[in-house]
Amino acid sequence: MTAGKIHGLFQSIYGAGKRGRGYTGWGIKDTARELCISVGKLNEDVNLARAFQIDPELEKSAGRDMAKRIYDKRFKQVISELSEPSELSEPSQNKLEPDRAFYGKPELILRELPSECFHAAIFEIDQAGDEWLADLFAQIYDKLREDSFLYIFCNIDNFSSYKNLLLARNFKVQNFPLICTLLPERPLSKHPWEYCQNYEPIIVAAKGDPSLLDEMYHIAAMIASDRKDMTKIILNHSTQPESIILGDMFIIPACQSSNRFFITIERDKNKYVHECIKNKINPHKDMTYKFT
Repeated sequence: MTAGKIHGLFQSIYGAGKRGRGYTGWGIKDTARELCISVGKLNEDVNLARAFQIDPELEKSAGRDMAKRIYDKRFKQVISELSEPSELSEPSQNKLEPDRAFYGKPELILRELPSECFHAAIFEIDQAGDEWLADLFAQIYDKLREDSFLYIFCNIDNFSSYKNLLLARNFKVQNFPLICTLLPERPLSKHPWEYCQNYEPIIVAAKGDPSLLDEMYHIAAMIASDRKDMTKIILNHSTQPESIILGDMFIIPACQSSNRFFITIERDKNKYVHECIKNKINPHKDMTYKFT
């Protein structure tokens, strides 16, 4: 078992160490003491283990020294930006820098972000419900502010399973999806006898008791020219300008054009780089690989 895994095992038993007065839990110094190694050496092992966990390309590096060089070059700057506050700092000083795009597993990245810092969340999910998804919903709930919305673009077949997972994580869930009718330039169907599916179901979930905005009558079926247009409609219904939105990278154009800030996460590396280029985001500056 590696030093990083041993550290994780101790934290799973005693809880992660919390700095400040009345220090509790298990920290990096505690593991270093038990293993009789330096804090610096253990911290390096833990960070490398976190990087290996998320980036398969790093795992292919020829040996520890090469992996460490890649780690130092790509990750160290961003890790310092997202690190926990020092023992002398106040919790309010651990602020989130907006308009960032992160590459990696959302359920791991979210653990490093401050609690209750987002005004809304918008994701597209098309995977079957499992423990990974339950963990993701729990992390999203923790990061949303009280009285805020979560929207999920999904396949209609997953509506019931997603709803149950969200309810189990303390979300309130609308009993029926929003139906967004898109207006493609040339609708196409898979077979000549089938109608063209030009709509997207959207799950509406809430943390607390938020209210829809715009002072208008809201109906569950809407028409939009494209995904960006639909996202802007959702943002206007659920948030004020200068709000911070969590989600997939498709929300970036809508946030930029509606005066909202964003934090996005993409687990597919090729898609991440493509979206960074399209939205004029520096992929090297905005990567993060720090995980717990």
